[in-house]
Amino acid sequence: MSDHAKFSPSAAKRWRTCPASVRESESSVSADTEASVQGTAMHWAYALMLVDNEVRPGAKAPNGVELTTQMLEEIVGPAVGWVKRYLHEHPGCSAAIEERVQIGSPYFGLPEDLLWGTCDTRIMAPEELVVVDLKTGWIDVQAEENEQLALYAVGLAEELGWLWDRYRLVILQPKQGEPKEWEVSREELQEFAERFREPIANALSDAPRYAPTEEGCRFCPAAARCQRLHEEAIVLAKREFEEPAELVKHISVEQMVQLLDKADLIRGVLAAVEEHALQLLQLGQDVPGYKAVEGKKNRVWQAGAEEKIVAALGAKAWKKALITPAQAEKLDKSLAALSEKPRGEPRLAPITDKRPALAPHFEAVDMGDVLA
Repeated sequence: MSDHAKFSPSAAKRWRTCPASVRESESSVSADTEASVQGTAMHWAYALMLVDNEVRPGAKAPNGVELTTQMLEEIVGPAVGWVKRYLHEHPGCSAAIEERVQIGSPYFGLPEDLLWGTCDTRIMAPEELVVVDLKTGWIDVQAEENEQLALYAVGLAEELGWLWDRYRLVILQPKQGEPKEWEVSREELQEFAERFREPIANALSDAPRYAPTEEGCRFCPAAARCQRLHEEAIVLAKREFEEPAELVKHISVEQMVQLLDKADLIRGVLAAVEEHALQLLQLGQDVPGYKAVEGKKNRVWQAGAEEKIVAALGAKAWKKALITPAQAEKLDKSLAALSEKPRGEPRLAPITDKRPALAPHFEAVDMGDVLA
């Protein structure tokens, strides 16, 4: 079996929307980021700590990442604590960690190497099957109708014979606060799973469907070379930037909203293409009109320079600053009352953003009079 599934559960949200992304991504390799390698290290620590192995700050994961106090105390620790509390409060449970789950073969009738994944934690309780996924990043992940969790649950339930009437799907993401849960019945889970049949069949067809979206394309490994995505972005960019002075005079609110809705898509395409072009240049390939240059960085002191600088400047070599409210609160929570949060500058955000809308600065006016 391959190390990577063609239909990856972690990318299910993307390929369910854009089946063509499966084919487009086949020859692409996703580069590891700092966040992804740290996430791998924290998953390693999570698995060890669940079986009561001690992992201390400074320990190195197999991928070479050093576990920090923050990683262990603020992310891994709370996730491990939730699982252990559940097991303690529900006697008679059995659990499995980092379990490979076959999904495509038993439920969708696919070859074994097409749709499978590794489940962070599976708990078999007398009254329910619990599927847990640890998320270590900042991007908020919801449990309700979570494609990845649902596919894991379907694969496990199919393997175990659909023994339960209730299935609890849990996202542990300490950076986003309390755990999020989605409780579904057997029938609801099976109904949700059926939504994947058409996208899978479409992705395996000779002419899979393309459906570029900002959310789906942002992490697609094929974004830098997806012709359909580029074509849509170029059309949108031409509409947005052709004669901009005239555009802002005559654009309707409806047209403005259409462009705003696609702005992140355009920015995402540009970012992916820039990254791909830089990789080509670093591999020695020519990108006409462009070159790789060294980015800007502030100067730093050379190693071992501290003693000479202190000798030359004395006390002037150091600047002292009051610790931040967050740092102070960790030492004494009562000091939180002495802090305040300044008002941020106004920013445009979609209506789905959780932050409250700002009141207008001015009374409503007729924009036709203003632009006349």
